[in-house]
Amino acid sequence: MTKEQVKEAFGELRFMGADNCYRYDKDSKKKTEEVEALKLHLGSMKIGNSVDIRLEATELPKIEPYAVVELEEPVYA
Repeated sequence: MTKEQVKEAFGELRFMGADNCYRYDKDSKKKTEEVEALKLHLGSMKIGNSVDIRLEATELPKIEPYAVVELEEPVYA
């Protein structure tokens, strides 16, 4: 998706919070303590709800609560 497509689909996005995504052990089928990514919760005024975005990082970038955010090179999966 391009920045324009994101803006058209969601309007202004604001940072609402984040959760860790933990790696699962395929053999034991249990969650490990290893963080493999972050799930960011972004508020969208256009759709009137939040959108969850998976960020392939293990540490949260410095983002102030309710700050306007832009997605660079997002991939729809």
